[in-house]
Amino acid sequence: MAIRSRSEFSTWNAIILLATLSSAAARQLHQAPGVPVSSHRHHPRRTDAHGANLCSRDAVFKIEDHDVGREQRGWMGAEDFLAVAKSMNETAQPFVRVYVDGVPCAVQGCCSASMLIRPGFDSDSDVLSHDLSWYTGFLARLPWRPQTILEGGANMGVATLALAHMYPMAQIVVVEPEPGNCDLLELNTKTYPNVHVECSGLWDKDASLGMVKPSDGRNWGWMTEEVEEGTPGSLHAVSVQSLLKKYNLASFDYIKLDIEGSEWQLFRQDESLEWLEGVKLMSLEVHHGMNTLPGDEDHMVTMLKSRGYDMSRHGEYDVWASQDLHPFLRHQQAAPQPI
Repeated sequence: MAIRSRSEFSTWNAIILLATLSSAAARQLHQAPGVPVSSHRHHPRRTDAHGANLCSRDAVFKIEDHDVGREQRGWMGAEDFLAVAKSMNETAQPFVRVYVDGVPCAVQGCCSASMLIRPGFDSDSDVLSHDLSWYTGFLARLPWRPQTILEGGANMGVATLALAHMYPMAQIVVVEPEPGNCDLLELNTKTYPNVHVECSGLWDKDASLGMVKPSDGRNWGWMTEEVEEGTPGSLHAVSVQSLLKKYNLASFDYIKLDIEGSEWQLFRQDESLEWLEGVKLMSLEVHHGMNTLPGDEDHMVTMLKSRGYDMSRHGEYDVWASQDLHPFLRHQQAAPQPI
C-alpha cells in the first residue's frame, strides 16, 4: 500500500496559499514571523452576522531584499511573485525569506506572516495557490473555532501557518514524511508554540514506511509504502490514535488530509477508527482510484454517513461535517463569496 504525501504540493504554491489567503496591502513587515502587522493602514477585523472572518483582500508578497536584484525588490502580486521566485537560482542559497501580507487571523482579521522557501523549487510555488480558495472562501468564513487540529501532508507549512493565525488558541499537530520538507516545516513553525511537527507518515497503525521518489523529480509527489521494520532508509509512521495519546488530547476537532491515496489506509479498518470520536469537521482531498482496494470508496462513504457525517464539496475537498456543524455549513453554502 503506497501513500503519496502531498509534500506535497510545492513551496511557491504554498506561498500563494498564504498569499491568496486574504487581505491588506503589505507594509511595515520588519517583525518576527507570525507577528501581526500594525500600522495606520491596518484593516480592522470584519465579520458577517454569524461571526465569520471576512478578511478577503488579495495578498501581496515580498522577497528579502538581499536575496534578489534591485528591480525585483518590493511588494508584488501573486503572479509577479511566482515569476521571480521560479527564476531564482536554487544553488545560490538553501532558503530565502518571503513576507506575505493578507492572512486571515483571529486577532485582527488580517495578519502578515513570513516563511522560508527553497529558491528554484517550482513545486513549492504550486502549494500556495492550491489551498488559497479553501481558506478565503470556506474555512475562514466558517463561524466555528476548532481547539485541536490535525493536518496530514503539511509540506513546508503554508496551510499550517494559516491555521495557526486563524486559530491561535488551538493545538495543531502536523505530519510530513519527506525529510527535506519536514526540515523546512520545522523552521517555518518554530515560533508557533501551539504547532507540533511530526516528521513521519500518517498510517492506520504505527509502522515503518519507505519513501518512493516522484517520477518527475519534483518535491510534491513523494510516496511512502509499508516496509519491514529496520529497512535501510525507512521512517516511522504514526496513527491518529497514537498522536492523540502522545499529545494528551481527547480528539481532533478538525482534520485536514491531503495525502495522495493514504486516506484509504486510514479509513479501511473499522477497528482502527476510534479516533473519529469527537471529530467535528474533516476536509479530505480524496484521490479516487489511487491506492484503492475494491470497495474502499463505498466503505468510507457508508461508514462516515453511519456515524452522522454529511458530505459537501468545496473546491478539491470533500468536507465531512458532524451533526453539530450542519447549521454552520448550511449558512456557509448560502453565503456569498468574500469581496
